[in-house]
Amino acid sequence: MSVSCLTALSDELILYILEDSTARHEWHCSLCRLEQVCWRFRSPAAISFDDQEQLSLPERAAQRRIARATSQPVRPDGLQPIRPYQRAAGEGHRHVLQLLECGLLTRGVLHNVPVSAVERSGWSLAYCAEYKQRTRDADLDKVPASARYVLVAAVRRGRSESVAASSSLFERLILRQRPSSSEQSSSQGSSSSSFALLAWGKRQVVLRVTHDESFHGFATTTSNEEESVFWYRWTNHSFGFSSDPSLWLWAADAAIKQIGREACSEDRLSWNLDLHSTGGWRAGTVIDLGSSSEWEKRVYYR
Repeated sequence: MSVSCLTALSDELILYILEDSTARHEWHCSLCRLEQVCWRFRSPAAISFDDQEQLSLPERAAQRRIARATSQPVRPDGLQPIRPYQRAAGEGHRHVLQLLECGLLTRGVLHNVPVSAVERSGWSLAYCAEYKQRTRDADLDKVPASARYVLVAAVRRGRSESVAASSSLFERLILRQRPSSSEQSSSQGSSSSSFALLAWGKRQVVLRVTHDESFHGFATTTSNEEESVFWYRWTNHSFGFSSDPSLWLWAADAAIKQIGREACSEDRLSWNLDLHSTGGWRAGTVIDLGSSSEWEKRVYYR
């Protein structure tokens, strides 16, 4: 349907069309373009809502699509599959919709998210280094104190994944339909660098010191949890996350090598924080990365 045809309809009907559109990927971009090409989509909608927000039709459509996502049935563990997100001042609902469509509002540790999905959705880079380089506490503290959220990730340079990976969760949970065979063929032909794993959370949670110098290593746990991700920071020793609270710190989270067993190995990221050991150490089940120039450690914020 053309923009000129849309403008001839009532606000109620336009909102219904925008909210229930079957567009599967980057729908937030379509909503942004509507505001750019027609004044009607830049003005507050002439419809009353209980929240009293003066939103344009594209903004209202984005808000309602997000609400639809967050109302999905709970998982077997009793949690919602989509995590909450607190907008910053001046941050629109379409920005949040972009995070949703990229799969970044999925609860827990995430895998194979395209780097472009993170960098195009409002995250700023605070730290980037090869795994062979030693990371210090001071490097983590480069994240501005004003940052609301921090994202920590590992990427293997040169590795490619389908760009459709980030939108698959949105399609599966929100639209409940699969891409057509032609779309699958197209997505398989286009690829970009992807993070092996990443997790994000509030700055005060992600960068919180959970173990100080009184801790001497080995088996421990962390209760520093947000949205099914457990974060830890042992000053001058290690930093990382896991989807399981049990850790084995030597100095990095190393039960997979030292004792041969651990839960959720694929969801564990661990970097050394000292001057005597190797740089990074693990990205999921890939370990002993202290001399690797192929893997990178990254920290983003927003």
